[in-house]
Amino acid sequence: MSHVFVIAGTFDQARQYISKKRSEYLRSGEPPLLMPNYLAVTDVRHLKGIRDPHGVFIGTWKDRLDIYDIIQSLALSWTGENKVLNRMLRDTPLPKRPTPILKPDYVVQAAAEMLAKEIDKEVLNIAMKESKQWTMLPLKP
Repeated sequence: MSHVFVIAGTFDQARQYISKKRSEYLRSGEPPLLMPNYLAVTDVRHLKGIRDPHGVFIGTWKDRLDIYDIIQSLALSWTGENKVLNRMLRDTPLPKRPTPILKPDYVVQAAAEMLAKEIDKEVLNIAMKESKQWTMLPLKP
């Protein structure tokens, strides 16, 4: 039994493709034991430790954030040179990973404000101890 790796943009695309291929194979009359084992690649780790993989790219596979890593893993797993994968690797830009949006940490913010108030108090206490005289300036009318 051979393995066919299905690299799709979404898991639903891979599932639909695998379902279609299995039904086509069953209608063909071929022995069920010879049917290829279709595997949906949802993570680059599914490709670790394989040699000379065979598969298909379908749907919106180019939109995956990990597509460069997947192609690189496939290209490295070939014992010889695979010109198609090497060309894909060269032509596929490194993905732009979105910058995570950091939520404000209210506990840290509150602690920083408390620390700032304590520092202000300490500075004022030191200033009062060092200064022997305090004068009041007259208020302007």
